[in-house]
Amino acid sequence: MKKSAKKAVKKGAKRPAVVRREPRQGRSRETVDIILAAAAQVAESLGDEGFGRFTAELVAKRAGVSIGTVYQYFSNKQQILAELLDGINRKDLALVQEAFKEKAGTLAEKVEHAMDRVIKERFVGHRDLYRFVVVNRERIVRPSSNRAIQESIVSRMQELLEPHRHELGQHSSYHVAFLITRFFMNAAGSATVLRPELLTDEAFVSLFKTWVASIPQMKKAQP
Repeated sequence: MKKSAKKAVKKGAKRPAVVRREPRQGRSRETVDIILAAAAQVAESLGDEGFGRFTAELVAKRAGVSIGTVYQYFSNKQQILAELLDGINRKDLALVQEAFKEKAGTLAEKVEHAMDRVIKERFVGHRDLYRFVVVNRERIVRPSSNRAIQESIVSRMQELLEPHRHELGQHSSYHVAFLITRFFMNAAGSATVLRPELLTDEAFVSLFKTWVASIPQMKKAQP
């Protein structure tokens, strides 16, 4: 790195909103994963009001790398957080897919099982991280990738529904997939911020799972 560039890093000069290096090689990918894991830990430790205190310097310190290394892959803290949010969405989806595969039974039973795992292992298991990203979502979301990831989540859910097409009646599998994913993510996100204790309340979780799992079975109202 040139001398002038080093000074810019030290002074915290504004960086262009582009990723500096694509992590194609294994070692580079590993470094990015370490940085993002550190970012998640920093976000969890700061809480939902900690957006202003989240810095690339804190991430570098937690990751055990230099600030220059962080800036090789991310231009600023918003870009770190945007990639972190995208990764959270991908992990949530992977867990849902895993839960569907391991659970035999009806579509409603599979949906409830998947929700149970996501609530316990993700929303409750990483409550402070979810509070941070939900509260600060508008400041860290990256429209260019977030919309594609959200649509990918709906598409993957639609694929999971297809083997149960006979249980959907006349409903479009896409419509059902959209409602399940959006209802679940929005309601769980709201609970995480407003009333996090509800996600460990068995009565509430049971009602929540039954409510979302009932979406595929909803019938059109008779005239």
